[in-house]
Amino acid sequence: MSLIVKNMETHEITVMTKGADNIMLERIVMEQGLKEKTKEQLYRFACLGLRTLVMGQKELTEEFFEDWQKRFKKAQVMKDKDERDLALTNLFEEVEQDLEYLGSSAIEDLLQEEVPETIQSCLDAGIRLWVLTGDKQETAIEIGKSCNLINEQ
Repeated sequence: MSLIVKNMETHEITVMTKGADNIMLERIVMEQGLKEKTKEQLYRFACLGLRTLVMGQKELTEEFFEDWQKRFKKAQVMKDKDERDLALTNLFEEVEQDLEYLGSSAIEDLLQEEVPETIQSCLDAGIRLWVLTGDKQETAIEIGKSCNLINEQ
């Protein structure tokens, strides 16, 4: 997810991006040692069941932004949905590269009340449950354990 903002006083244009670490760390320019340490810390957070994000930004020149914005507006009105989606994806990929690392977050995403008990009741009744998630595997496993969807067996 990205946001492009312009400082009305300085006229600086900045793209700010947040996303999953496996995507974002490929788009961020940072020293290799720091990147490896960040990956290790994010892995540890995911193993605790925390949801992680990485944030980055970069300054855009006025010329780059004006050209990019023209192509973006043109892509938005393409009639063919597949062509439009591909053009927009390519534009997002273009602007979300070579980012400066701002930081990472790891937050606890609490379950609603009685989720573990409800899932256990469903399992006891022979109901099969499937969960699809975009989380890291480690995060998904820990959340699965906390809600009784996954047990030691």
